[in-house]
Amino acid sequence: MRTTLPTVTDTQLEALEASIQAGLARRSLADLGVVGFGEIGVAIGLPAGDPVAVVKRVPAVPERSRLDDWFAYLRRYEQLVAEHVEVAPTEQRVVSTGADARHAG
Repeated sequence: MRTTLPTVTDTQLEALEASIQAGLARRSLADLGVVGFGEIGVAIGLPAGDPVAVVKRVPAVPERSRLDDWFAYLRRYEQLVAEHVEVAPTEQRVVSTGADARHAG
């Protein structure tokens, strides 16, 4: 039986993206509450000190459609995995990375 899981607000997500951008600029994500690294992204616990949710940030891209394609791939992967185990709910969220007008998921 699934319970209601905490969600991350848009404000929290935008603040996290700003922190990620600052971390990338200084080449350190040490203060962000990293819980793991994947093949193409980083998983960050929110809030950092006592996480109740994990955000998996994928690399920023110039066209939103590229993120939509990635999320379609993720949904298909989840369907395949769900045939064998329960899959934790995943939200598709996109934020602007700032002045460069790129998008991160």
